[in-house]
Amino acid sequence: MSLSAVTSGIATDPSAVSGAGNILSALQQAMSGRMDLLDTQLTDQLNTVQSRNDQIASLNDALSKLTAFEAQIPGTDGSSTASGATADQIAQLNAALQAAGITDVTVSGASTRGQIDAAITEVKGMTDTQSNNQQMDMLRLQSLMNKRDEIFDLLSTTQKNVYDALSGIVQHM
Repeated sequence: MSLSAVTSGIATDPSAVSGAGNILSALQQAMSGRMDLLDTQLTDQLNTVQSRNDQIASLNDALSKLTAFEAQIPGTDGSSTASGATADQIAQLNAALQAAGITDVTVSGASTRGQIDAAITEVKGMTDTQSNNQQMDMLRLQSLMNKRDEIFDLLSTTQKNVYDALSGIVQHM
């Protein structure tokens, strides 16, 4: 007996009900496996988004410290140095740069305005790149959420249709 006969309410054979139950079970298992896979992908994508947010926060912290450091440099020409900066300020700035993953820039009291401007430009570029990547990550996350919702809707609809078909079979017995 075919599934279409079972779902149209024509079948009255109890074995047809059992066959429909097996099909439903197989479909539920397949969709459940797909949901589990999507849940794993969602978790991974959320971790990626959180990691990217942390990186952007580190870059913003480094940028704010660089900007504050630059404000302490007297004069406007590129060769002015931050001779008045304290060792603690310099250490905090270097720690923020390291935390942001910027290893090619080290600041000292002898750093010039031009060097600080170049570091600020580099950090802004890195922040822009991370922000663009974050937008792509969010799109992937949204796509995964949509796929999960579609599977959930499909599973719910399938279960309702099978239930309705089985109810019709029982009513016609």
